[in-house]
Amino acid sequence: MDVAMIATVTGVVGAICTLSIAFPQAYKVWRDRSSVGVSIVTWYLFCVYSFIWLGYSARVSNHLAFWTNFCTLRQASSSLPACGSSALDNCHR
Repeated sequence: MDVAMIATVTGVVGAICTLSIAFPQAYKVWRDRSSVGVSIVTWYLFCVYSFIWLGYSARVSNHLAFWTNFCTLRQASSSLPACGSSALDNCHR
C-alpha cells in the first residue's frame, strides 16, 4: 500500500470516527437544550480523531483542512481541563 493510499484511508477513518463520536453528543445537547451530561471520554476521543484529521490534512498538503482541524482541535482541547474543575462537576467520566 503506497503512502497516498494510507493517507486517504486514514482520512476516511478519521472522518467516520469524528462524526460517529460528535453526532450523538451534539444531538443530546440539542435535544436537551443543555450540555449537562456530555461525556468527557467522548470529548477526549473527539480530540484524538481531530488530531488524526490534522495529520491527514498535513500529509496531503491541504492547508484549508489543516487550519480548520487545527482550530477545531485547539478549541476542543481547551475545554478538557475545565471538566475537572468544581465549576463543571456535571461532566461524566
